[in-house]
Amino acid sequence: MGGCIAIGAVAGMIAGRLVDRPEIIRLVITVGFLGSLTTFSSFCFETHTLFSDGAWFRALANLFVSVFVGLVGVHVGLYIASRLGGTT
Repeated sequence: MGGCIAIGAVAGMIAGRLVDRPEIIRLVITVGFLGSLTTFSSFCFETHTLFSDGAWFRALANLFVSVFVGLVGVHVGLYIASRLGGTT
């Protein structure tokens, strides 16, 4: 969730033109650093393992809850960015 909040905040600041070179910030910070912080591959592997172990309900719950919480985190990050002067 922390990485999702950070990505939302950084994206909001970029959209608000608080940085001079938004394309570089987007690539380095959101894709590079924060992308590795919220490692999607770990999420996929763990969900796959649950499916493989026959824990279908837990796998589906993991899938839907993780995506929902991530989206909430991005929304919170965008809200924080708007309060700091960015526009969303």
